[in-house]
Amino acid sequence: MSDYENTNTIEAILGSFSVCKVTDYSGIDIDQPFVFTGRTDQEKSLVCPTGLVPENTTSREDGWRGFRICAQMDFSLIGILAKISKILAESGVGIFAVST
Repeated sequence: MSDYENTNTIEAILGSFSVCKVTDYSGIDIDQPFVFTGRTDQEKSLVCPTGLVPENTTSREDGWRGFRICAQMDFSLIGILAKISKILAESGVGIFAVST
């Protein structure tokens, strides 16, 4: 077992989250905890607590739950998300991963 597996835990994040497409980020306070934005050349995405979903949301999926891996992980680590997603997939749980 690696040092990573011996010393780290998974912590549930309380509350419910929404994954949204938005026209812009003007309706959300990005300084709130657990607000994540993503942008491609075709769309803007937002993950936030359900109570913070802005009015300019064009589509959304509610009911997501969150957890965090309590660890300082080196960028060179390989396969961490794959291991976690495999366990969740075997239990019929979908994932939407974000990282900071």
